Amino acid sequence: MKITEIRALLKFQICLLQHLLVKLVDFIPHGQLGLLEWLYCGNLSEMKDTEAVELLRAGDKYAVRKLKEEAEKCLVKNLAIENILERAKLAVESSAKDLGDAIVKFAVKEIDEVNKREELNEFPSEILERIIKAKKS
Repeated sequence: MKITEIRALLKFQICLLQHLLVKLVDFIPHGQLGLLEWLYCGNLSEMKDTEAVELLRAGDKYAVRKLKEEAEKCLVKNLAIENILERAKLAVESSAKDLGDAIVKFAVKEIDEVNKREELNEFPSEILERIIKAKKS
């Protein structure tokens, strides 16, 4: 096979793949596009909080440790009083140890603000116990 034939074949395959990806984009939820990007590229160009939540769940579900770690880092970096309950539930649901540790540390540091939250009674008991234990130490 000549080099020109090989190039033509490669161009054709690339066109087919691009067409397939356009079709996939129409049917794949946003978070799963991030999963595909991570699986094929090894990283994400930019990870938003909503995407990180979905990728953490995917990393946990499919046992992709590195993906789970990257998603946790993003969620820890953007931890705030406004999202602490959601993140606490997510940490327990996804067995996200690093996220859980960061939530406990953050809650102890911001204990007065956390105590003011109406949804305090909705915190997972596992996280509340760790916060109480850390506060006593």
